[in-house]
Amino acid sequence: MNANVRKLLFLFGILFFSPQTSGQTCRKRCGQLSEECSCHASCLSLLTCCTDHNQFCLHVSPHSSSMLGGRALRILGSVLPADTLLLCRFVKGETKNSSENLSWIYNQRVGVPGPEGYQGPTLEPGLGLGPVCERLVAGLSPMGPSPNRIHGLIQLRVLLRNVQGLWSSAHILAWHLEQASSAWARDRCLQWDALESKLPNFLDKLMDCPCTLAQARADSGRFHTDYTCDIERGSVCTYHPGSVHCVRSVQASPSDGSGQQCCYDSVGDLVLTWDSVGGSTPDRAHDWGAPPYRTPPRIPGYSHWLYDVTSFFYCCLWSDLCHLYLNRRPSSGCRNYRPPRAAAVLGSLHFRTFDGLRYTFSGRGEYDLVRSPHRALSVQVRAERVKLENGTLVRATRLASVAMRENSSDVIEVRLQGEHLQVLRNKSILPFSEQSWMDLQGVFVFVPSPQNVTVMFSSGAAVELRLDEGTMTSTVLLPAEFSNKTRGLLGQMNSNPSDDLVTPAGNVASSANATLEEIFTIASEWNISKASSLFTYDSRYLLDSYFLPPSHDSAFVPAFSLPEKPDDPLVADMLSVCLGEGAQLCKHDTLITRSLAGGNATLRALRSHRALMEALEPVASCGWLPAPRNGKKNGTRYLQGSTLSFTCNGGYVLYGSTERTCEEKRAWSGLQTHCKHLATFGGLMPLRAAATRWQYFCTISAGSMNKVSEAGLNQLCAFGCFFFFAFLHVWVTVISSEGRPLGLRSTPSCIHLWPSAHPVLVRAANRDFLVLIGAELTFK
Repeated sequence: MNANVRKLLFLFGILFFSPQTSGQTCRKRCGQLSEECSCHASCLSLLTCCTDHNQFCLHVSPHSSSMLGGRALRILGSVLPADTLLLCRFVKGETKNSSENLSWIYNQRVGVPGPEGYQGPTLEPGLGLGPVCERLVAGLSPMGPSPNRIHGLIQLRVLLRNVQGLWSSAHILAWHLEQASSAWARDRCLQWDALESKLPNFLDKLMDCPCTLAQARADSGRFHTDYTCDIERGSVCTYHPGSVHCVRSVQASPSDGSGQQCCYDSVGDLVLTWDSVGGSTPDRAHDWGAPPYRTPPRIPGYSHWLYDVTSFFYCCLWSDLCHLYLNRRPSSGCRNYRPPRAAAVLGSLHFRTFDGLRYTFSGRGEYDLVRSPHRALSVQVRAERVKLENGTLVRATRLASVAMRENSSDVIEVRLQGEHLQVLRNKSILPFSEQSWMDLQGVFVFVPSPQNVTVMFSSGAAVELRLDEGTMTSTVLLPAEFSNKTRGLLGQMNSNPSDDLVTPAGNVASSANATLEEIFTIASEWNISKASSLFTYDSRYLLDSYFLPPSHDSAFVPAFSLPEKPDDPLVADMLSVCLGEGAQLCKHDTLITRSLAGGNATLRALRSHRALMEALEPVASCGWLPAPRNGKKNGTRYLQGSTLSFTCNGGYVLYGSTERTCEEKRAWSGLQTHCKHLATFGGLMPLRAAATRWQYFCTISAGSMNKVSEAGLNQLCAFGCFFFFAFLHVWVTVISSEGRPLGLRSTPSCIHLWPSAHPVLVRAANRDFLVLIGAELTFK
């Protein structure tokens, strides 16, 4: 669970002012691209801006704020007339101010409409302590307005004169009101539980969790680190004791805005609430919210707090009713989880397809990396020639940019920009100076560092970009729903690597026999059309190098092989570094780039990809098994090959299997385990599971052992002892009256050939009885 309310990105729209102009202008055209009079941000570098671009297309800072509002906006690079009326438009509502007031930035606040379903009264400053404090109390009644709200949340905003105000993190509104007694918390927990019973079920709409921690961290398209339980930050898991790392589903459920959470222990196993109070707990309200973000339970941060976090405090931290919370938020297993498939392009330029084919294609131009009619997914790459430190261009290429889109999502482009990666959204640079995470139209973008970008689409597809020693690596992860639906340089994702070398026309070449030159010819046919290009051409260099010429530079021929010259001073160090799997690629890139660091970066990227593939290996799960009632279960791992053992408490004896193993067919071996009390068998010890050591059979007789009828008072039963027991055939006559057993004529027994004998079950009078060595069977 997340105890910190996330900041919501606001796209502040476009600021307009009122003077009339004529002719070519950017008035009401900001963001539009044209050749002669452009109002797009790229016009600054292309020198094609309209003359009034800076007057109408204003640059605003900051780019984001708390959704509670109250943050000052700075208009950069513009001088407005004093009588200009400024109109700031938001998704809902608008704010008007004169430009004169905007000169005092720290006094200027632009209000943001509050989320529906929440209330936030602002208290007048009056603390007399210098700082001006505002308190926001946000309450939610999910069933509608109510004077008896069962939830509460508080945040403080502190303002110092001439200094930007800061919002505190959120806190439960309980201790602040001096009401947090155990009885008070129990009452709140019970109210929450009653409310939950009236809300629709959301659990069946959630995807299953990854089975292992390795899978969870590798499946970056569908799961993201939960920072309240992060192994990279010391695994301080307040809400999930015993876990070391948790992840959350990237996407909220479209129908109800719910979200999945999956937690793992120190050995990487999924922790379930049926086994531990620290198990994974799904959320009725996704922590990051869900479109359209305006009403509960879709408000980012606050809905999650009020539906899922406060209830945890009331039930689990402040009272003894945690079982109620866990009953409403039970863990999801992983029986139906299927890991994504991964493919990559790294170094200069080495491809690893979804089906595992390996080849090198060092073309120059723009190409289809992945193209799929399913969800209209398109991932394109731009390859540029490698330039040495002295400015020399060599006969090899590297990734320069990756552009992508799915359905009607925003177009995201990630391109090499010096020593960092630059992100563009719909051909405009997207700044990540204020946050590392952005939720955009149909796509999430995560930038934890300038050298690391992950793009996640609604389908669960992800594209990871990593920069190392000036070389970009691109990894594409696709869920199983894309099987047999992909084309491009990364193959067809059909578990058949032999057909991955295919042209757009469908001509398949044998990967086993194809030469490097033939591979180059086939792969070059995946160059994109100009009409389908997703790339941004915002400089004269990009226009001249990629937009105007053909998408594939047929005049460029790479070096298909490089000899290792003994007198080359780079060779000795190269041979000491380029070792093991991937050594050949490491050598190739070292010689091409004339850089040992470059070759070593390729080797690291290759090893990272191999580790990713190992993490994403499918794992069979047989599902959760409960401990028997009045007994114990040893083990909480439910994956293929795992064995669970069972024991019973004192006074109880185990029926069924003492051990059960998860088999390859995703089913548990053995029989269901039960613990039965001694009194069930008249004081005799119940039978242990030994189905191969005994059998019983009964006939019904009406006064004679030879005559069999359907009903009668006397019942005749026989039993036998198998295998390591000495066989004794004994007839037992049971006399009953109105179905009530009265006694036995003889005492059957089994003698074990070894020192320890197991009890034997006898069927008499439609009841099960146990026979022990030397013991007399009586009725109680």
